[in-house]
Amino acid sequence: MWRNVLCLMVLIFLVGALAAPVGMIEEFEIQPLDGNQPPVAIISGDTVGEVGTPMVFDGTASYDPDGGEGFGSDVRVDDDTSGLWQAWSSMALAPDGSIHAVWNDDREGNYDRDIYYANSSDGGATWSKNYPINDDGFPQGNGSRVSQSTPSIAVDHMGRIHVVWWECENTCGVYYSRSDDGGRSFIKGERVSNSEKVQQWPEVAVDSNGNPHVAWFATYGWHQVYYAYSIDSGQTWTPSVNVSDAWEIGNGLMAIEVDENDRVHIVWGGSRNINNPPGQNNHDVFYDSAPKGGSFGTDIMVGDEGTLLSQHNPVMSVKDGAIHIVWEDMRNSPDPDIFRGEGDIYYSYSTDGQNFSAAIQVNDNSTGRKELPAIGVDASGRVHVVWGDGRGGNATWSDIYYSTSSDWATFSESIRVNNVTGPYIKMIPDLAVSESGNPHVMWTDARNGDYDLYFNRAISEPVLEYEWNFGDGSAKESGVTVTHNYTKAGNYTVILTVTDESGETGSDTLDIVVTGSLLPLIDELEDYIKNIPISAFKSNGKEQNAENRRNALLNKLRALENLVMDQEYQEAIEKLEHDLIGKFDGCFGGHSPNDWIVDCSVQQELLEYASLIRSGLSILL
Repeated sequence: MWRNVLCLMVLIFLVGALAAPVGMIEEFEIQPLDGNQPPVAIISGDTVGEVGTPMVFDGTASYDPDGGEGFGSDVRVDDDTSGLWQAWSSMALAPDGSIHAVWNDDREGNYDRDIYYANSSDGGATWSKNYPINDDGFPQGNGSRVSQSTPSIAVDHMGRIHVVWWECENTCGVYYSRSDDGGRSFIKGERVSNSEKVQQWPEVAVDSNGNPHVAWFATYGWHQVYYAYSIDSGQTWTPSVNVSDAWEIGNGLMAIEVDENDRVHIVWGGSRNINNPPGQNNHDVFYDSAPKGGSFGTDIMVGDEGTLLSQHNPVMSVKDGAIHIVWEDMRNSPDPDIFRGEGDIYYSYSTDGQNFSAAIQVNDNSTGRKELPAIGVDASGRVHVVWGDGRGGNATWSDIYYSTSSDWATFSESIRVNNVTGPYIKMIPDLAVSESGNPHVMWTDARNGDYDLYFNRAISEPVLEYEWNFGDGSAKESGVTVTHNYTKAGNYTVILTVTDESGETGSDTLDIVVTGSLLPLIDELEDYIKNIPISAFKSNGKEQNAENRRNALLNKLRALENLVMDQEYQEAIEKLEHDLIGKFDGCFGGHSPNDWIVDCSVQQELLEYASLIRSGLSILL
């Protein structure tokens, strides 16, 4: 009977790892992480301001591309002492910062694989006691067994924990459970759908109301992707719907995400070619989406490789309307076979769900197999990726590597996540990224001679020092976000310099313009007009005519002031140029018969005021 590609691949690695000389682990010293990279400074803030008005400058988007070498010591998550396997973890962050994880666990033995759970409330430094969340009990007395596998976890905005897995007894189905008390207890697992014969590899996501959405593979030798969701927190489920447009061979990683508008996004891998040699079935990455309760569209193929070489095991993160996908890619492998070849990790994104960017390579070393990636995106839009990496060149020695991108076009130098390395397998990483950009990584690790789960994260949030130079000779200031009052109008360059804990620095600049405050300037002009001598006005020999023109000029100035207060800057410019300046510019090239002011020295003063106001309005545009 045909078996899915990923199971075979994992089995091959498991057998190889058990054959590795794990007894030699104690002889290996902790190896340092790769070299530090300078931090990146990014300024945002006001570019136009007025004298005496506080201007705000923000450096929140600044970051350290390698976390400041921020991965600490590896922490074991499982508390098993049986020597049996714990593998295939899934992890999620709760709103309160706690970390929640589920995984495959064989500690009961007798082929009774369960789904176990643990959490951490101290950033992963320590983990709670492990316990199973499925409720099938032990193997049946008649020799039959119930086995659970490949769980997926999500935490909603209320802190409720949602878990799905696939469970096999006489057939295989997708099951769901939930915890409403932070993981202290879980409701009885219930099957999501009975529509398809064999259901495998489920993934779960939650919408803005905290309701779960689940996607899975329905397998009959070939497979298709199915989806269902709940509107009552998992008590009942919609009928499952087929997402994929065609039957496919081979499955592996898939992902489901629900964005801020409750649109559902699904990505998966599969081959729609049946005539290629085994292992070379031209797997591709497919994507589809639908509004909540709506229909899925036509599958979109992601990646631009364009040959019969495979892209497979895709995962996805959706943030602020952008869809980010990574996968294993065989385009550079001397052996195209997905079991033997040495693939790389590739990335593509889309901002409209229809057109994806040209694929780029994430890893910076092409020696050894790169596999089973995970991805996350933080609040600033920075993309974080982890994967299993065999760059040591030995099939029984792999590590977990990490890279990040802020421009979605280039990735940083790859750095190793696991603190202890040695001749054994580290594989199947999962990644959860905090809003501030702190990566949390969990993986399957053979350092103890069996398979256990280990965790690592940045030691702390990126430690950066901020120094602001406002370009006006004032004292420098510190802080992520600062305000500054300029005392003189002019053009200035603000410089932000950030320094990481290793002393590396990065800088960014922001050019700004500071004007004299327009409203006080207009008020000053009004006072000046009120005190212009009668003799400076055209009066035709009548003093009343002079006063009438003074009052009319003041009324025009007040109309200009109202436009400025309403932020109608273009209209204010037109008012100034066509309705005011023409009344006092005859001595300086204007049409003198239209002048209301006939004294050339007074005209000069008025035109200087008008020039300052005109400059300020132009900047505000």
